[in-house]
Amino acid sequence: MAAAIALLALGSIVAMVKTSMLAGGLHGVASTAWCAAGYFSTLTALIVAVDLGSVAAGWAIPARRAAGLVVWTAMIAAVYHLILAPFWQAPGVTNAADVALHSALPALVLLWWALYAPKRGLRHAMAFGWLVWPVTYATYVLVTGYWPYPFADPAALGPGRLSVNVALLCAGVLGLGLLVTVAARRLQSRRPS
Repeated sequence: MAAAIALLALGSIVAMVKTSMLAGGLHGVASTAWCAAGYFSTLTALIVAVDLGSVAAGWAIPARRAAGLVVWTAMIAAVYHLILAPFWQAPGVTNAADVALHSALPALVLLWWALYAPKRGLRHAMAFGWLVWPVTYATYVLVTGYWPYPFADPAALGPGRLSVNVALLCAGVLGLGLLVTVAARRLQSRRPS
C-alpha cells in the first residue's frame, strides 16, 4: 500500500506539471516544475512519495513522522475543498490530477496510517511540531516572492488579513494534529494484545 501511495503522489505531481504545460503560459519543463514547486500540495506530495517510498523499500518510519503526513495531507484536502475548489473548475485531465492530489492522496495516506503506521508515543504537544513544515513552506514562498494561493498573497491582502489567514491555517494544523493523536490512542486501544 505504501508503494501504491508513493506512486500516486509522484503521478499526481507529474500530471499537474504536464497539465500546466498543456494549458500554456509557461514554457518548458523547468519553468513549469519551478512554478509547481510553489504549491504546498505539490511539495507535500513529494514528501509523501519519499517517505512512503522508503517504507515500501523496508525502512521504518517514526510514529511522529507518519502522523505528520496525515496532518499535512488532511490540510491539503481541507484547504482545497473548503477554500479553493468552489472557485476552481478544472477541465478534464487537470480535474483528474486535482482529485488525485487533493482528495485521493489524503484519503489513502489516512487509510495507510490507520492500518499500518506506528502510533505509539504520540502526544498532543506534538501537534506544534507538525507546524514546522507549513511554517517552513510559508518562509520559502515569502523568500521567493511567489504566493500561489489567493488567501496567502501579502500584496493583495495586506498584513492584517494575511496575519488572520495564517493564524487560521496554523489553528487548522493544530486542530488536525490533536485529532490525529486522539485517533491514534483509540486505534491502539482497539488492537488485540
